This record gives sequence, structure tokens and C-alpha cells, in this order.
Amino acid sequence: MLICNDNTMFRLLVKKWIFNSWDHFLALLMFNIGFIALLLSVISLFSIIGEIHILLFLLLFISIVLITSVYSGFVSSCLTQLIEGKSNLYLLPILKKASKFVIPSLFLGIFHVGCFLVLQISIPFYAAMHNFLGAFIIGILFWATVLWLLISQFYLPLLIQIGGSVRSTLRKSLLLFFDNSRFAIALLATGTGILLLSIFTAFLFPGIAGFLLLFQTGVRLRLYKYDHSQKESPDWNKLLREEKEKLQGRTIRNVLFPWKD
Repeated sequence: MLICNDNTMFRLLVKKWIFNSWDHFLALLMFNIGFIALLLSVISLFSIIGEIHILLFLLLFISIVLITSVYSGFVSSCLTQLIEGKSNLYLLPILKKASKFVIPSLFLGIFHVGCFLVLQISIPFYAAMHNFLGAFIIGILFWATVLWLLISQFYLPLLIQIGGSVRSTLRKSLLLFFDNSRFAIALLATGTGILLLSIFTAFLFPGIAGFLLLFQTGVRLRLYKYDHSQKESPDWNKLLREEKEKLQGRTIRNVLFPWKD
């Protein structure tokens, strides 16, 4: 019964993501151009300083990760405002609401950088041991990284939709993961599929913005579970009735083949 309910919720998530992506196509395109511009600037700078000391190269890499994290927080905030119908793409209102997420988004980038540095230092060291202990520790590091990715995907959505400090948001992300581990795995796998699909459009659509939109939509729907006061597994058909009514009459076929209506 729980698996059936989860499938019902996830099908609605995919439908809402498709409709939201289509409804806000221009916004996703605009935000993705920003991500692509960041990527091109990285490639340009790396080519310029390619012969310079590795420490400078590493410093540049860390800076780009932090800037991208802040931009991801800004994009996530803007997308959440759009899908909730609270704002149109007017620059000043959106900047005012999104600016408060700059520092918390920066902390997410710092955590990602820390994870990268630990792996960068640890894996070569333990790989050089050429024994069972080294392989065992590398395995632990691998699964710890996977666990961090599964937990951190909830950070920005919870930060933007619920609010709170960096510490409380990390704690909520951890709790949400352990209470919804199957959903977390499916969400990250779907997001990875979106990024792979975006290769064919040069990441213009759905791109990284579409990737972030999936997480915002997924967490928004999943939080309905905690409006359910009873102890048994939630009935997603009841919890998401209002969300389903918003999609009344809309089908994926309408989006893909509007001329056939």
C-alpha cells in the first residue's frame, strides 16, 4: 500500500514538473543561459591559467563552485516563487526575496568544496596502500559521498520553502532523507536523468534550472505528508487532491502535441 501511494505521488510530481517546465520555459531558458555563462567563464579562465601553479587552479575551482552555489540558490528561489504563483519575472521583487538565501546557499557550496577536498586528498592516499584496508576506506568514502548527495538535494528546497538557519536546514534535510529514503533515491535518479537529457539541448532546456525545479517541486509535494496527522501511511490521493485539481484537464499529450486537441 505504501509503495502504491508513493508511486501515485511520484507520478504527480513528474506531471507537475513537466507542466511547470513548459509553463515557465522562458524562465528556465534564461536561468540556464546564466549557468552556461558561468561554465564558459570557467573554461576560459582554466585555459588562461593552465600553466600556473596548481594552488591557483584549485582556488579558482573553489571560487566557481561557491559562485555556482549562490546562483543555484537564487534560481531555486525564483523558480519556487513562480510555481507557487507568488511573483512574475519582475526583477526587483524577485531579487529582494532571493537575496536572503545568498549566505545559506554559500554554505552549501562550502560543504560541497569540503567534500571534494576530502575525496581529493583521501582517495589517492588510501589507493596507494594497495591493501584491503585502503579499498575498504575508499568504499566508505564513496558511500558517504552518495549519502551526502542524497541529503543535500533537500537543502535548498527546505531552506526556501520552510526557512531557518543553516544548521536547522541541514538537520531537516537529514531527517527528511531518513524518513523518505526511497523517494530521495528516486528523486536524485530522476534529476540525473534530466541532466543527461539536457546534453542534447546543450543544457538550454531543461538544463540545470530544470534539475533544480524538480527538487523544488518534489519537496513541495512531499511536505504534504507531514500535514497528515495519523500514524499510518499517508493517502496521497487525499493529500494531493488540491494539486490534482490544478492539473484538471491537462495532460502530457496536451504539452507535447497541442495541435491534436
